[in-house]
Amino acid sequence: MVQNVNNRRVNVALGNQTITPLCQDRRRCKKSLRDSGDKSQVARERLDQLVNAAEELAPTVGVVAACKAIGVSRATLYRRRKPATRNKLRKKPDRALSEEERQAVLATLHCPRFADKAPAEIYATLLDEGSHLCSISTMYRLLRALRHTVRRVWIC
Repeated sequence: MVQNVNNRRVNVALGNQTITPLCQDRRRCKKSLRDSGDKSQVARERLDQLVNAAEELAPTVGVVAACKAIGVSRATLYRRRKPATRNKLRKKPDRALSEEERQAVLATLHCPRFADKAPAEIYATLLDEGSHLCSISTMYRLLRALRHTVRRVWIC
């Protein structure tokens, strides 16, 4: 089943197939495990075959030796073992602006006095007057959500 691990000349029987790693010479396999002319689907199928072969070999010789012999990264093997997790919906941060605060900031940003100014200028002006509504990045985030980040001059 495994022959000459140090020189990477390894053949693994997988069912009725024999899988030979791509790296038969003394160079190390690269991350892609494929030649430059391989198609992506072919490479994926080949990687799946190599990972399956490493999984079958791992109980007898260990994960490290199996991955080294087959030419598969241990990280790839462990990643394939773990089921895919979906991104959970994030909870709204406690310090997030309420809807009333958001409307107040937008009203300030859209008032004629600040219609042609950048959020950084508006922020500085409001600070000089002793008022703090939100940060500059929050102003930009609110404007981006409404797609008002382009030239903000009101045409009357």
